[in-house]
Amino acid sequence: ERFRYFYERMIPIAEEAGVNVGAHPDDPPELHYRGVQQVLHCIDGLKRLVDLVPSRRSGLLLCVGTLHEMGEDTMGAIEYFLQRGKVFYVHFRNPRGTVRRGYYQEDFLDEGDLDMLAVMRLFHRYRYQGGLDPDHAIGVVNDPDGRIAFAWELGYMKALKGAVEAEGRAQ
Repeated sequence: ERFRYFYERMIPIAEEAGVNVGAHPDDPPELHYRGVQQVLHCIDGLKRLVDLVPSRRSGLLLCVGTLHEMGEDTMGAIEYFLQRGKVFYVHFRNPRGTVRRGYYQEDFLDEGDLDMLAVMRLFHRYRYQGGLDPDHAIGVVNDPDGRIAFAWELGYMKALKGAVEAEGRAQ
């Protein structure tokens, strides 16, 4: 009800201003976190949120990693939101494990549980035009600011995007 109260007032203003409102899933996606009940800890919660006040301005900052950590159908959820134009920005990360299994960790994009090439194919198929952010670049020895890890992840993402575009040209 708090989201409804807020969105009923905010979304019309966003429409008037021509800006998108993109909510990030609860991270970590737990039903209760630090004594507070979470609403965006599951895919159904995210679906309910984007439909709460029907508008093309209501959507998500879609965190691929948090979706995976939910332990649900990550690829199905990504496709669901892309089909409906509800993805405004993306945190492109690939953890290993899920909250529901009791263990998860950040990994490099090529080491987590997801097939990130398949994820990139979904973004390409639905002509996603927003930003892709590696978000949680993991630590690398002698890289205290995370710049090497961040650069590696950006390069990996660019290579995935190039591979998907090349597949499209070959067809």
